[in-house]
Amino acid sequence: AAMAQGSPGQALALAGAAASELDQLARRWVTEGPRDTAETVGLADSFRKGDGAQRFEMLFDRLRAATREQAVAAGQGGVRWAELWSRLGEIPDQVAGLNLDRAEALAVAVSEIDRTRRLSSGAAG
Repeated sequence: AAMAQGSPGQALALAGAAASELDQLARRWVTEGPRDTAETVGLADSFRKGDGAQRFEMLFDRLRAATREQAVAAGQGGVRWAELWSRLGEIPDQVAGLNLDRAEALAVAVSEIDRTRRLSSGAAG
């Protein structure tokens, strides 16, 4: 909101750009994984800024959307993705309710995504 300098239209555009960026990131993480540790650390650091809680929530929303797409696309083999979708939905509530570290929660989520991707590709191949 501060970057929008009081302009509602600019705030919506910036929010849309952030959502689009996080959506692309989430889709790539689900299908390929993070590029490197620096990518996840950089994102985790952004959670410590003023809009960090909002970015965290938005990322998990986009991760859930991407895992849902994987579950649907996998058909009968999508059980692991569906289970991950459910777990990813619990993480933001746990972080907020128990005042957990968002960076650690992200690390757990990335690990769960990697594990699901490996198991799913192993089951398919």
